[in-house]
Amino acid sequence: MPENMLKKMLFSLCSQGAQFHHPSLAKTGLPRGEDAAVSLSEDSSGFAVNIPGDRRFHPDPRGHQPYYPTERHPGHAEIVFPVHGVVDFQINGKWLPLEESRTHILLPNTSHTERHFRGLPYTLLWLTSLPSSLTLHRTEYSPDVGYRQSACRVVITPPTARSLWECGSQQNVDEPHYFSLLVQSLDYAVSMKPTEAGSVDYRNAVLTQIKQYLDENYRTPVSLNELAYMAHFSVIYLNSIFRRQYGISLYKYQTQLRMKEALRLLKEGLPPGETAKRTGFSDQRYFSRIFRRYYNVAPSQYPRH
Repeated sequence: MPENMLKKMLFSLCSQGAQFHHPSLAKTGLPRGEDAAVSLSEDSSGFAVNIPGDRRFHPDPRGHQPYYPTERHPGHAEIVFPVHGVVDFQINGKWLPLEESRTHILLPNTSHTERHFRGLPYTLLWLTSLPSSLTLHRTEYSPDVGYRQSACRVVITPPTARSLWECGSQQNVDEPHYFSLLVQSLDYAVSMKPTEAGSVDYRNAVLTQIKQYLDENYRTPVSLNELAYMAHFSVIYLNSIFRRQYGISLYKYQTQLRMKEALRLLKEGLPPGETAKRTGFSDQRYFSRIFRRYYNVAPSQYPRH
C-alpha cells in the first residue's frame, strides 16, 4: 500500500475534516455480525454470502450494477477515502458521488456498496477499524480492466487503535473525539512501515486480533461472516488458518470460553437459565445440551458453593 495514499488522506483530514455517516434506522443491507447472519456454529463452515476475497465473489466489473451486495458491519467502523477520481457510493440506500480527497467515516451498521461514476476511473482507500489495529486495502475501477480489489492487505497497530474502535462502537459517537483519534492513528501510520498482509506476520497479527475479539465478546452472538470480513479472508480460509494456529476451530474455541464461564457462574449459584443468557445462549435447552457434553452433567445438577 503506497505510503503517499495515507499521507494524502492525513492531509485531507487536517485540511478538510471528514464526513460522518450514521446507520439508517431501517438498517438496509446484508448484516454482518447479527443473528440474521451466519453465526459461529458447527455447521457454519459454508459460505453463501458474497464477501470480497471469497472464490464465489463475482462482481459485474463493467456494468452499472453495484460491485457487491449492499452490506453493513455491526462490529466495526470503516473509513473510505477516494484517492483518485469520483466513485458512485451507496450509503443507507442513497447513491452519492464521493469526490476525490474527501474522507468519509462509515459508523457501524451503515449500509454501503460502490460502483463507477459515469464510467470514470477511481481508486478508493479503505481503513477498517479493529480492536487492536487498522487494516487497509483499496478498490478501484478503470474502463480497461474493470473493478478489482488490491490483493495486498496492510495492517497498522497504532497505540490509539483500541480507543478508536471503542469510540466508534458507542451508540452516540463523540465525533470530535473520534476524528482526533483517527488523525493520531494516521499520523502514526505514516511514520511507521506497515506490514504487508501477504506476509506471515500479517496473518499472525490478524489471528491474534480474532482470538482477542472472541476472548472479549464470546458472551454475545458473534458472526463468522463478521470475523472473516474483519480479517479480509474468506470464512473457510479464516477457519482453516485459525485451526492451524491454535489447534481448534473458531466455533469450538468460542464454545470453550462460554463453557468455562458457565461453570464459574453455576459454581457461584446462578440459575441455569440466567447462566445461559450471560454466556451468549438464547436457547437454554441448547445450552444444557452443550454443557452436558462438556461436563457430563446437566447444569441444573451441577453442585453449587
